[in-house]
This record gives sequence, C-alpha cells and structure tokens, in this order.
Amino acid sequence: MSVEKLVGSHPMVRFEGELRKEAVLQRFGSSLVGLEEEPWSLSLFDFVNTRPFKYFDDDLVQSVLDFYEKNSTQAVAAIESLDRELTHAVHALVTPGPSWDAEHLPSLSSPSDYAELEQVWFPEYQRYAEHAFNHLINCPLSVFAQLRSRQYCGQTLTNRAESLGKLGFRPLVEGFRGAVRNAISHGNTEFAVAAIRFVDRKATEELTPGEFLHLFDELVAACHALTLGLLLFIARNTSLFSGRSIPLGATLLALRGAGSYGRLTVERLIPMEVLGGRQQLAVICSAPMPSQTMQTFEALYLAARAQDFGATSFERIALTFDTGHATSGSIFLDASKLAKLRRDGGPAEALGEVVETSMLWHDSSNLARRIHVAGMSLRIGLAQAGLEVRRRWAESGVTPLRLRYSIRHVQNKSAEALRRVEAIAVLRFGEDPSGEDLYRIARQVVRRLRRRPIASAGLKGTGSIRRRPRYVWVKLFKQDAVLRNLENPGPDNPNLVLRAEWVARRNRKQPVFVRFPTAVEGGYRFEYPVRTLKENLDLAKGSR
Repeated sequence: MSVEKLVGSHPMVRFEGELRKEAVLQRFGSSLVGLEEEPWSLSLFDFVNTRPFKYFDDDLVQSVLDFYEKNSTQAVAAIESLDRELTHAVHALVTPGPSWDAEHLPSLSSPSDYAELEQVWFPEYQRYAEHAFNHLINCPLSVFAQLRSRQYCGQTLTNRAESLGKLGFRPLVEGFRGAVRNAISHGNTEFAVAAIRFVDRKATEELTPGEFLHLFDELVAACHALTLGLLLFIARNTSLFSGRSIPLGATLLALRGAGSYGRLTVERLIPMEVLGGRQQLAVICSAPMPSQTMQTFEALYLAARAQDFGATSFERIALTFDTGHATSGSIFLDASKLAKLRRDGGPAEALGEVVETSMLWHDSSNLARRIHVAGMSLRIGLAQAGLEVRRRWAESGVTPLRLRYSIRHVQNKSAEALRRVEAIAVLRFGEDPSGEDLYRIARQVVRRLRRRPIASAGLKGTGSIRRRPRYVWVKLFKQDAVLRNLENPGPDNPNLVLRAEWVARRNRKQPVFVRFPTAVEGGYRFEYPVRTLKENLDLAKGSR
C-alpha cells in the first residue's frame, strides 16, 4: 500500500466526512453548485454544526463573497498578505468564550446581572472587536486600497470601521461602536438604573442591556460573515491560490471540518522556527483516548491533510494530543519527507522515516481501544443509516413531522399553582412548510409538552408536586438564533413564523399568549402569519 493511499484511508474521518459534507451542502449548497466534492467545502462545517458559529446573516455573507469574486485578483493578494492577521482572527473565533453558553438577557434586576455584564459581556465584546473584527475588516479594506490607491489599513479601528461603512458595507459595521469599545478597554463603563453608560473622550453612549447585547450579536454575526465570505471564496476559486500562501486560519477551519471526527478536534495551528532555522507547524489537538497506535496514525493523517489545505512551506510538523492527562503527548514528523513520499507514491513501509521523534507518553489497552473503535463505528453507522432514511423521506415528500423541527428551549412559566410552559421550536434548515403543516408542527410540540408534568412556580419558589400544564405556548422560528433573540423576538421579526397556544378546557375562556388568533381549533389558537406591531395595536384598539 502506498503512503498516499494509507493516509487517505482513515475510516472514522471518511465515514463522518460524508455526514459532514451532507450537512454543509444542505446549508451552503447554493454557493457550492458544481463543487460538491471540493475538500475545502468542509472548512464551513463549524458554521453548520456549532453554536455560535451558526449565527450569521446570509445576505452579509453573499455581499462579502460577491465583492471578493468581483475583484478576485486584489482579493487573493489581500488574503495572502494578511496571513498573520486573518489567522489570529480565526483563532479568536474558535476559542470558546464565556459568551458561548450565556444566551439569556441580563436585566440589571439582580447583582448577578451586573457581574455577568462585567465578567462575560464586556470582555467578550472587546475580544471579538479587537481580536477578530479588527483583523477581518482589513481584508476588504485591503482590496479597496488596491482599487483606489488609498491607504485604509493603517487607520485606527474606529476609523477603519467607519471607512468600511462608507464604502458600501454599512451592515458589516453596525455591531461595532468606537465609544463602546473604548469605554470597555479603558475601564470607563458606568451603570445607571436600567442602562449602561459607556464614557469615551469623544462621545458617551447609554444603552440598555438588550441594546448592548444586540450590538454584540451583530458584531459576532459580522465576524462570521467575513470569515464565511473568505472560506467560500477559497473553496470556489482554489485555482487562484495555486502557488500562493493560504492563511493558516483557513487551514485550521479546513482541518477542523475535514480532519476531525467525534471528539478528535484540531484546536490551534502555531507556526514557529526551531533549531537550525527549520520552519515548524505545531498542530494542537484534543483526542478522545490515549492510544499511541491511533494517535500516530492520526498524526500522519492530519499532517497530510494540513499539506493539502495549504500548509506546504513547513519542514516539520509537530502534533500535540491533549487526552486529559497531566502531560500531553507529542509526535514530530518530517514534513518534507512526507510530502516526497506522497508525491512519489512511496510505500507505506517508508513512513518510519517520517517520524522523527515520538513522545506519546500514555497508551490504552487493546480492549479499551477496540471498544472505543466499535462504539465510534456504531455511532457513525447509525448516523449514516439515519441520513439515508431521511434522504429517502425527503425525496418521497413524507418526512415525519418530528424530523422537520427541533425544540430549542422549554421554560416553566407557571404562575403559582397555574402551570404554564413555553417552548421555542426551530424548523430544520431548508424546511419551508405550508401554513397547515406549521399548525401540525405546533400541535405536535404541544402534545409532547402536555405529557410532561411540571412543578408549580411563583414568588415562593418551585413546588414539589408535579402536574401536567394547563397552558402550553409555542413560538416557532424559521432559523436558529441566539436564545435571547428567540425569547424576545419582537412583533416584526421575520424569523418568527408562528405563535400557538393550547389551553386546558377549564381555562379556554382565558387565553394569554395568542390574543388575536388567525385560526382556532379546539383548545388550540394560532397566529400566522405574524402581524406587524401596528396591526396588533389596531386589533387591540378595536377589541376595547
């Protein structure tokens, strides 16, 4: 067996790669027409599978992609020249932060809300603004600099954001406020009764927590749109990068999508110069189990994939595996020999020459390794079988309702002994059900929640006796979003496609959630399509 065939035969990555490719094509298929087999398409997987990467505006992504493709020569030059900056931005995006799990809206009604803003949201806004947005906007600005023979990238962050807005990308910079960023950076934030005051030398802004977090969400969405535009441009124009350097940040996202499986994840790529002036690429991974055999094979596979995705200028590749032990294991590979063996069709037996040093300190038993592999194979096999069944259902048009949506969040909203529950449901991407199907989906969500006993809740806390709810409220959304935006969508939010309420028989004369239904059926009340705020106010006036 040749080296090329061996390093391309990773069974776990191959099986899971098919599932990932299907998910990417379902989400970004319109931008990847004719590129279904393009390996770079898997660099988009994080933006399909992981929160908060999933939160972005398709129109912003398309505008960035169109701009790069319209000015492809300048875009390639900008991407190549901004390798370090773009890689730093991607590392900032993929590093988990406290905001990833904090999806609710602090209201300044308790001391913990102030602490959350100080410890989570202020640092996270600064991190995204300075470490991601700060570098990502330099790419389109560099293109404009080449087109207009003007200098944009040397300006301050605030001035660069203003320039990008004036150049036609106003939606990309709406989440960034210079006064807010400066006040956080310099420690000039103050709390009012129900607002936050950001004091800057040039201006002072006063925002409610909701307004500030709306800025934060727009800033994150802009960072994701700029990154996606870059990745889609590379995937659609790989020939333009032949012989050109690709940012390691793009290589990292490609490895995370195409070289990972299960709990094996590539976390970071670090270029460095080692003894003798050799260029080394450090690949930092988290691994599911300490198996020396598996880690050696995975190191060879990841090194080969890194070369496929643009990391061709390194003479040595060092892979570090964090398996949860006090000391991580490492293995050092001669990248030049690996590339030559792959290029010349060398035999797999020659791979011993590629491994320079192995410092994999921990190992698992053969039994543990076999159990792990069997479990992974079973999980992936079941996932593939499920994917095939769903594909057949979609082709025949008989996809079960249960697979057309997901329940994103359930909250107990009881008022003392009056048990009430609210659910947020999200349609699967690509679903475009009719009005009647929306009613059916809402009824199914209600039926699922009606069966779950809940405790009473009120000012005195939660009760110990659990009974079935008398009220079930459902909000159905077209796409997933940050939970606080789903909890408080506003009356004009186009993402909210249906509101539904079920009321037990004894309480049917006292609806709470849907006051002006477009359809009523038994204990169910539906509001579809969502009316504007003005229409609801007019209805409220007419009912008085």
